[in-house]
Amino acid sequence: MTDDDAPKPDAPKPEAPPKADKPDEPAAVAATEWPLSPDDAAPKRTPTEPPPRAPAEAALEAARIVSQMVDIDSEHGAVIAAAAAAGAAIEAAVAAQKTGDMPAGGASDPVTTVKLSRDRILQALSEEPAAEAAARARPDSAGDLLDDDEADPVAIAAAAIARLRTRAVTDFGNLRVHYQRHDGLVLLFALLLIIVAGRIHGALVTPPTQTFPDDHGLTFEYSKAWLQAEPVADPSPRLVHDPMGGAPKSSAVYHIEMTSTVDASARIEVFIDKRPAWSNVVTALDLDRRTRWGELYSLDDSSVRSIAGHDWLRTAYRYAHAETRDVPRVDRAIEYATVDRDQIYVITLFGTQGELDRIEEVVAPTLRVRTQTGVPLIPQTGRLSSRSFPSGVGRAFKSTVMVVVADLVDGRLKARGGGSGVIVGTDGSVLTNYHVIHDKDARLHDVFIIARFAAPDRAPELQCAGRPSRSKLQPEVDLALLKCDMDLDGRTWTPSTGGVWATLPETRASDVKMGQRLWVLGYPDVGGGGLTLTEGEVEGWTGVDGTSGRDFIKTDASITHGNSGGPVVNDLGQLVGIASAFRTKRTETGSVVETEQVGLVRPLQAASMILAYAATGWTPREGHTEVELTPTAVEAAAEGVRIYTTVVDDATEAPVRDALVMVLQSGIRANQIDLNRLDDQAIAWGKTNASGEVRLKQLVPSGTYTVLVIAPGYEQLTGEGELTVDDKTPASFDPWGKIGLHSR
Repeated sequence: MTDDDAPKPDAPKPEAPPKADKPDEPAAVAATEWPLSPDDAAPKRTPTEPPPRAPAEAALEAARIVSQMVDIDSEHGAVIAAAAAAGAAIEAAVAAQKTGDMPAGGASDPVTTVKLSRDRILQALSEEPAAEAAARARPDSAGDLLDDDEADPVAIAAAAIARLRTRAVTDFGNLRVHYQRHDGLVLLFALLLIIVAGRIHGALVTPPTQTFPDDHGLTFEYSKAWLQAEPVADPSPRLVHDPMGGAPKSSAVYHIEMTSTVDASARIEVFIDKRPAWSNVVTALDLDRRTRWGELYSLDDSSVRSIAGHDWLRTAYRYAHAETRDVPRVDRAIEYATVDRDQIYVITLFGTQGELDRIEEVVAPTLRVRTQTGVPLIPQTGRLSSRSFPSGVGRAFKSTVMVVVADLVDGRLKARGGGSGVIVGTDGSVLTNYHVIHDKDARLHDVFIIARFAAPDRAPELQCAGRPSRSKLQPEVDLALLKCDMDLDGRTWTPSTGGVWATLPETRASDVKMGQRLWVLGYPDVGGGGLTLTEGEVEGWTGVDGTSGRDFIKTDASITHGNSGGPVVNDLGQLVGIASAFRTKRTETGSVVETEQVGLVRPLQAASMILAYAATGWTPREGHTEVELTPTAVEAAAEGVRIYTTVVDDATEAPVRDALVMVLQSGIRANQIDLNRLDDQAIAWGKTNASGEVRLKQLVPSGTYTVLVIAPGYEQLTGEGELTVDDKTPASFDPWGKIGLHSR
C-alpha cells in the first residue's frame, strides 16, 4: 500500500454495516476455501493474459468483499475478514509462483499460513502501530513484499482492513460535512412536511362545517356531524310556580338544541330572547343557570372575550343531572352570551372536556350578531382591589348583599331588577329599600334572591330566596326587611344552613357630624360585577322632597340604582344608614347651569321599628308585611297581678313615648321570640304615654317571665326571666321603678 492508502490513526470509526449471518469460526477455514479460480491450483497463464494480482491487492479486494457481508468493527467480523484477506494473499502468491512471476518467499507453505491461529490474527488487528507500520512499509512490488518479513499474510490482511476503515471513515466524514452545511434546510423541509401532513390529516378526519342560519340575528359555524335542530322546552321554575299549573310558554323565545351524531352527550343549545329588562346581564344569566340546575350547579370561570370586535361573556360551569333511568353524573358546559339593542343571545356547549375543546374551537371564533352590544358586560366602575380604604370599611364587605328580584313571565322566571342590602340580623335578616322589591306599578315582585359577597372584583354568589309578600315592609320610609326561607331548589331553608351572617355595629344619631367621611357600598346594575365602594362626606340633613327636616342625611358620595338599599358606614365600619336615593340639584352661575347629584341616606333611626324584628327574631309569613309591634288577640288571664312602670331615656332621663312593654309566656327564652307571632307568645302588653308611663292591659299570673321592651329610635331591651310573680306579690305593683333605654 502507498502512503495515501495508509489508515489515519485519529479518524473515528464508521458506523458498522449490517451484519450477515455468522459463518463458522475462521480456525476451520482452509486455504482451499479461498481460491482465486474454480480450480484448486491456478492455471498457467498464456502470454496474452494479464499477470496475477499481487498478494496485497488480492487481500484488499477480499477484505472489501467480506466487509460488505460482516461487521469488520466487531471481533467476530474482523476475524472473518482477516482470514479472507490472508487466504486471498496466499492464493495470489501461490499463483504467482506457479507462473514464475514471483520467486518463492515467506509464503512457501500456504496451507500452514492459512491455518494461522485466531489469537495471532486478533493480536495483529489490535496492535494499531504494527498494522499502520505494515501499511506504510508496503512496497510497490509484490515480489519485494514476499521477500520481506512483513510479507506475512496476517500483516497484509490487517493492512487491508485498516485501509477499508480509513476509506469508510473518510466517506462518512464527507457525508457529515455535507449534512452540516445543509442541516438547517433539511430540518426546515422536514418541518414543512410534518405541518402539511398534519393539515392534510386534520382535513381528512374533521367533518366539514356549515353556517347557523341568520334568521334570528345570530350566525356561527358548526360541524355537519350534528343532527337537525329541535325545539327545547323551558324547565319549570324551582322558586315559584304558575298558580294555574300551566307549562312555560316559549312562543316569544327561540330555544333549540342540536345533538352530535358521534356522542349524544355533546350538544349545542341556542337561546334567543328579548333584551332583558334588567341591565345586570352577568347576574341575570347566573340566575337562569341556577333556576335550571339548582344547587347542582357550580361556576368554574367567567370572563369577557372580544370576538371580531364584539364582547361575549364566556362562562364555564359544571352541573349534575340524571336522565330517566340513568345514573347521576356531572357534566361540563361552556356558555357564550351577549346583548344587543333588541335581543339577548346565549349559545351553550355541552359535553366532556375534550368534546368541549373541539366544539369551542369551531364555534367560538365564528360567533357573529347583526348589531353591536347594547349593554356593557363589565361594570363601569373602578376595581375594588385597587382602592385604599380603612380596615373597618373592609369588614363591612361581607355584610353587604345583592338583592335580585324576579317575576314569573309566561311560565318562566325572569330577573327584573335588583339592588343592594345589608345584613342586620344573625338570623339572616336583610335591610334594603322598599322600592327595590316592587315594580313601577307598586306591585311586589314574585320572588327575591339574596347574593352574598364572594371576593373583591367578583360577582356575588346567589345563595337563597324568599318572597316579598312574606317580608316586613315600611313603604312610608322606603324600607323593607327580607329573610330567606327557600334554597335555590325551592325547598325550606334556614340561616343556619347558610353559614355566618355577619352584622355591623350601629352608630348613634348623635355621632353623625357635618363633614364626617362616609363610605357607600353596593352592587352595580349595569353589566354585572363585584362590590363597589364610593367615598363622600356628610353635607347636612334634609326632609322629604327637599324640605327641612332630618329624614335623610345628605352626602356627596355617588349613589346609583345599584347602591339602593346598601349600607353606608363610617371609617370604623359602623352602620350609619341605608343608601336610599339621589336627587339632582341645579345651580346657576351666570349663564352656566351646573348639575350636582345629591346622595340621600336613610338614617338608622328611621328603621328602628323594623330593626326590632331583626334583633328579636321573626318568621316570614304570607301576608304579614306590616310593621306593627302590637298584639291584637291576647287572651287575658282571669287572675293575676297588674304590672305598671315608666320607660325613660337612659342618658337624659327623658320619658320615652310609644314604648311597647310585653310580658311573654312562661318558658319562652330570648332566642325563641318571634315578633310575627306576638298573639301566640305575649300574655300582657302596653304602650307608654307622653310621660313614659305604661300600665299593662292584661293580668300576669304567678310564674317567671321574659320581658321585652321596644321603642322607636332606641335599642331593644330583652330581660330573660326578669319578672317573677308569686302569692306574695301585690295585686298591682312596679317591679322595676323605671326602665332605661339606650338610644340608637
